[in-house]
Amino acid sequence: MPLASRFATALLSASSITLAFWLAYALHLERPYWAGIAAMVLSFSAQGQSLQKGLWRMAGTVAGAAAGMAVLACFGEARLSLLLACGVLLALLVMLMRGSSYSYFYYSTALMAVLAVAQSHGEAPFRMACARMEENLAGIAAYTLCALCFRPQAASREIRELPGFGKGVLDELLSLPADERVREVLRDKVRAGLQAFAALAFATLLWQNFDPAGLQSALFMEIAALLILLGFMTGRVAVWELLFSFAAGVAGALALYCVVLPALNGFGDLAVVIFGLAFAMAWAFPTPEQGMARMGLLVPVFVLSGMGGEHFGPQGLLSGGVGLLCAALAATLAFGLSGGSRPAG
Repeated sequence: MPLASRFATALLSASSITLAFWLAYALHLERPYWAGIAAMVLSFSAQGQSLQKGLWRMAGTVAGAAAGMAVLACFGEARLSLLLACGVLLALLVMLMRGSSYSYFYYSTALMAVLAVAQSHGEAPFRMACARMEENLAGIAAYTLCALCFRPQAASREIRELPGFGKGVLDELLSLPADERVREVLRDKVRAGLQAFAALAFATLLWQNFDPAGLQSALFMEIAALLILLGFMTGRVAVWELLFSFAAGVAGALALYCVVLPALNGFGDLAVVIFGLAFAMAWAFPTPEQGMARMGLLVPVFVLSGMGGEHFGPQGLLSGGVGLLCAALAATLAFGLSGGSRPAG
């Protein structure tokens, strides 16, 4: 990648993540790190796709919240039925994801539905869904504003193309492949759905046996679901890449918590730290294909260092780090044991 393009990519990523955190803190959102993660994930996209994915992410968050609460309303009293229903819903969404031009929309829907069900034991699903939508919107708004500043022509072109989203999804759902490919396409979709069901079942089984308390529980299912679905969307989950990057991220979070954060004075200093970290990671891993490594390094820092709005002692920090690493391991094992998958679109 040319140096000028690499610098522009890193500057856009770092600025949007920093602005997302500022918006989240200014609006007193419950989990500011999800706003930063939303901006970070959008920055992984190739030029010409980021704002489209922002719309798909927001629409998927709303649809997933509705689907997750519907599953809870129908099956919330019986835990086994609830888990089975959630697995079937995930399988159907992964089947729709296969070969779709809107795979990120179905990914966002599935992730939000899983989170609504998984966190139902800890907090009100409707409250959590509303909070997550606010956090996603803050990240999307931050990235959109920065994209308009740094890439005005490309961003304006993307915005003009956004109104066709709903019609495009509907047309795709109603269209059928050519007659000679129907059987092959359906077989591929069914296989992916069964693999997704098996992956979620494996992660859930590990979660039930691990049964982490408090922070670890939420982090385990959030990150495991995120990585499993990213694996099925991209067709790739590299175990050593994930574990190494998450381990490095946890170590960075511990160092930041113990050494850097105590010396900071207000959000201005914190913003400089966030910007520097995000810029360095985007410079070191500039391509969309390297997004998983960048995420593994940044997510633990955002979540565990206190940037997530929750301040932990060293013991709680290490406990949360163990939850993150176990989630990464569960995702890679589940993806591998279920047979993996080719890219969704």
